[in-house]
Amino acid sequence: MPTRGEMKLEGMNELIRHLNELPDKVEQVSDAAVRAGAEHLKDKIEHHPNIPRSNKAKQHGADNVEIQKAPGGFYDVGFKDEFFYLLFHEIGAKGGVYKRRGEYFITPDIPARPFMRPALEENIRSVQDKMGDVIQRRLGL
Repeated sequence: MPTRGEMKLEGMNELIRHLNELPDKVEQVSDAAVRAGAEHLKDKIEHHPNIPRSNKAKQHGADNVEIQKAPGGFYDVGFKDEFFYLLFHEIGAKGGVYKRRGEYFITPDIPARPFMRPALEENIRSVQDKMGDVIQRRLGL
């Protein structure tokens, strides 16, 4: 029997165990939520009307959007390395010779037709909603 000033709490050991497991669970849920947001954004970029497409039977910009894990619990959504030139379509480029990693590339004038920035700006709320859905589902809220 507890003495004066002492209380006996039932289930305290179980509560302490759950609290000790919480940091790992939060990290896992956080990673899954950020990944879900990145995947949703990737889909929006791939389907943006300004993303470069060709009428030829070849790879298009939309076929080469990728997600890479970045330091600090982030994910980068961008293009495979060999499709670096899609940046020219996003921000525009003056025609000329460009050197990249020892190789030279000749480009015409490319007017800016942004697709990545607008895809993010137009869908920031739905990206956040996707992340929230994962958090709620994984934490059973």
